Amino acid sequence: MEGEQPGGDEGVREPPQLQVPGGDLSNPAKRLCLENFSSFSWGEESDNTISMDNSSEVVTKIAGLYAERLMSDVLLVVGKQELPAHRLILCASSDVFQIMLMSSNWTEASEKKIILKETSACQAVFEVFLKYLYTGKITVDYANVIPILQLADKYNVKDLLRVGLDFMSRNVPLAARKNQVVSWYQFTTNCGYQSVSNLCLNFIKWNFTVVSSSIDWPNLELDSLTSILASSDLVTGGEVTVFRSIESWLAARRLEMVEGGEENIAIHMKRLTLVCMEHVRFPMMSPSQLADLLLSPLTTDHMETMMQRMAAAMAYHRNTKDAVSNLLKYRNGDRLLTPRLYTEDKYCASLSVDYFPQLPVYHCRSLHFACHESTADHSGDSQVDWMVDLYPKGVWFQKCFKIFTSAPATAVTAMKEVPERVLRTVRASVSTKNEFDKDKDKVNGYEKRVKIGVLVVGEQEGYSHIRHVKTANYIFSKNDQIVNFDNLLSFDELNDLKVKSNFLSGVNKESLKIHVTITPLHKSSSLSIP
Repeated sequence: MEGEQPGGDEGVREPPQLQVPGGDLSNPAKRLCLENFSSFSWGEESDNTISMDNSSEVVTKIAGLYAERLMSDVLLVVGKQELPAHRLILCASSDVFQIMLMSSNWTEASEKKIILKETSACQAVFEVFLKYLYTGKITVDYANVIPILQLADKYNVKDLLRVGLDFMSRNVPLAARKNQVVSWYQFTTNCGYQSVSNLCLNFIKWNFTVVSSSIDWPNLELDSLTSILASSDLVTGGEVTVFRSIESWLAARRLEMVEGGEENIAIHMKRLTLVCMEHVRFPMMSPSQLADLLLSPLTTDHMETMMQRMAAAMAYHRNTKDAVSNLLKYRNGDRLLTPRLYTEDKYCASLSVDYFPQLPVYHCRSLHFACHESTADHSGDSQVDWMVDLYPKGVWFQKCFKIFTSAPATAVTAMKEVPERVLRTVRASVSTKNEFDKDKDKVNGYEKRVKIGVLVVGEQEGYSHIRHVKTANYIFSKNDQIVNFDNLLSFDELNDLKVKSNFLSGVNKESLKIHVTITPLHKSSSLSIP
């Protein structure tokens, strides 16, 4: 029992007794029902009035109408179920039911028995959905969230929509563990729930190898598949993984057609294959990987198309004349020359900050590694050295002096004090150790074009995954040899001392782990990030 009592020195006093005119509270026949007295919320009072909130009792009474099937005035037929209901409750909870049951333009307005056509999945949860309209209570889980949301969307029950979408947004990684993230992505995309759709899409792109090998992968529709395949921020071990994902998706489509009795399977399969293969970046595969594709059923079934693309890729690796210009003739040809975020050893290295809670403030952890200079095989094994500095607990710039010099480099003309500065940010700095040739720099514009990806490993309920990715295309030169990724993660969330962030993983969730991918860009590569 809570109440705000006036008077400072009287302390907390009991609420006044409720008097019933003409009798006393001890008489059962004449007393106010106070069986759930503890659920009352006492508000402001005066000499003549008392306000209280007994709304929970009202909800209980409404729920009783559903539980006891009392005074129902309409019968909902859903599949083999017949569910008594009340028009008043249905109309108050759903705009769709209100129009259906109140408008004279609908035959249901005068019917006592209404047949609702629902999918088998929605039929299975319809009674749970109906009970929510009476009680406001529901248990949403991985098994029922999609049909519950389908019903909430169909009947425009906005509060239930919020419940279901909030459940999805908080559990995308766990949906992947249960082989459902593709289905969630397809459903939210088709229904226009952009926020959750983007969360699912990012998870699929950042954990592509795992998701594309799941039993949920074939549930992706063609438009969604091609949208994912067109992305340059796809995280994968290599382009062969992309090819294999298409192979398995097409195999599922063929099986569907066979089971459905489709007569023109070859025609449909050719169309689907050509659409998908446009997005495979064959030049990003090594010559040996391209040779292995000769054994693929797709190559056998679509020999001409596959051989043309594979030959163009081989010409790129051999540095054949006009090889690049021929690749650019293909639709989205610049993307064929654009690497994704490949995690194979020649482009990627990892850094782990263990015992993260004990890491001093402003401390830096560094990683030095080398990446191949080109994606083309003719460049051999030439490499570029890189340095990654990670500042997970902020950046501190100490006070210093900026010195200005004139023509002879030794002549100091001015000096300016630069005050200290602290940045509350999670920063990753990427710099090159490459020594740029001054003459080439002046004559040929010597530079290093690369795609950089910082992949943050996370863990939710014991499930490890790539939880966040930050990507940038950057051109390094003699005068520009460092790029900073500020606000890589939420500083406050990562450094919360009370709740361990899902961006921490490992034993006791005390490690911050990142992978850094640096893939070389051709001068004709697409600079589009997604």
